[in-house]
Amino acid sequence: MASTRTESAHNTWWIVAVILLVQGFGSAVTELVRHSSFGVSGILVGLGAPTWVSWPIGVAGLGLAVWLIAGWSKK
Repeated sequence: MASTRTESAHNTWWIVAVILLVQGFGSAVTELVRHSSFGVSGILVGLGAPTWVSWPIGVAGLGLAVWLIAGWSKK
């Protein structure tokens, strides 16, 4: 049972990493090309955040993915 919970938590972290990557970098590229944001970044920009806020969101997703890969490779 414990391994199922661990796998479920691990899968959840992967989902979060992918969402942050897509939301951050996707919105940043869309902002550069079409001058429009989407997702979490779009909401933040709509609330007055600077448009560069998309990049740190993407970097956070990338960092989480690297951390997950590093932890997974140690097993």
